[in-house]
Amino acid sequence: MERKAKIFMVTGGTGGHIYPGLALAEEIEKRLKNTEITFITDGRPLAENVIGRSLYAHRQINAAPLPRKKIWQICCFLLKSLIGFIESVILFKKSRPHLIIAFGSYISVPVVLAAVLLRVPVILHEQNYFPGMANRFLSFWVDKIALSFSHTAVYFSPRKVVVTGNPVREDIFTVSRTEGMDKLKLEDGRITVLVFGGSQGADDINYSFAGIIPYLEGLKEKIQVVHICGPKKNAGIVDRYREAGIKARVFKYMEKMAYAYSVADIAVCRAGATTVAEIASRGIPAIFIPYHFATSGHQKLNIIPLCEKGGALSLQNRELSAESLALMLIPLIKESEKLLRMKKNAAAFQGVFRNAASRLADLAEEYV
Repeated sequence: MERKAKIFMVTGGTGGHIYPGLALAEEIEKRLKNTEITFITDGRPLAENVIGRSLYAHRQINAAPLPRKKIWQICCFLLKSLIGFIESVILFKKSRPHLIIAFGSYISVPVVLAAVLLRVPVILHEQNYFPGMANRFLSFWVDKIALSFSHTAVYFSPRKVVVTGNPVREDIFTVSRTEGMDKLKLEDGRITVLVFGGSQGADDINYSFAGIIPYLEGLKEKIQVVHICGPKKNAGIVDRYREAGIKARVFKYMEKMAYAYSVADIAVCRAGATTVAEIASRGIPAIFIPYHFATSGHQKLNIIPLCEKGGALSLQNRELSAESLALMLIPLIKESEKLLRMKKNAAAFQGVFRNAASRLADLAEEYV
């Protein structure tokens, strides 16, 4: 009887870790038919909803982010980490996994340390250009470290590093433009601007883009907007599009982002590692607005390769306003050759991210 390969994916509770994990899980299941994949999360609602719908098994353990100041928060962190470590040891002794793949975040710490204690092979994946604290700490004990960007290799032991790219779900780059247009009730032939700020939305992006609506008066027959505002959707934004006569589809949340990406001619968005990978896998020109409170400014760094090659533009959050955004976006809408040039430059990155799940699955197969 063929041995069942047992793999645990440690993703925490954010989309930036969950979606690459799901992309890899789908690729592994294509290759290894007798595989049992279980996700480990910290129980946040997004993880429960997204992984629950995926039909993969998932387990919750205790974990907490590392606080920087208050003593009682540090004590809470240590206690939760210890509990999470014990929970992980019990789980692994019972299930006897063949491989742990951890996608960063604080939840990786107790889980990976438990795996190291029990001599279970561990692969870390670092999505960001600048590695997170958890992955830098854990890198000394794990077997391999998979990277999204080759530049990140300088932070880790050369013998452990493999550059794979950041896995992207297959539907992100296989849903056709026609399918997306039909699903979102849009008109082909218009320039489609996709505006979003991640799963929770971004008020500053929402309000700044709403502020440029008057500047689009002369372009309203040429464009259409897909605007994903986040769960606290501002109804005023819907009214402003309607009053200006601009065709727009406004959503609180889009469960299947593949539809939005399939129709986008240009995106205005944050610069989280998974967002950058998904945008790049479709070759979509983008105006990235990095989140200014991101740890170590990693969102600013994630877009360096795309910006250097002319496939994207960067607008810093402190400079964000309706006027500054309009100055970047409107020339791209008015002058088609500029947008086409950006599309060509962005397309150079498609293969890097479309094949990332396959490269990471190659690495995983070495251990199962």
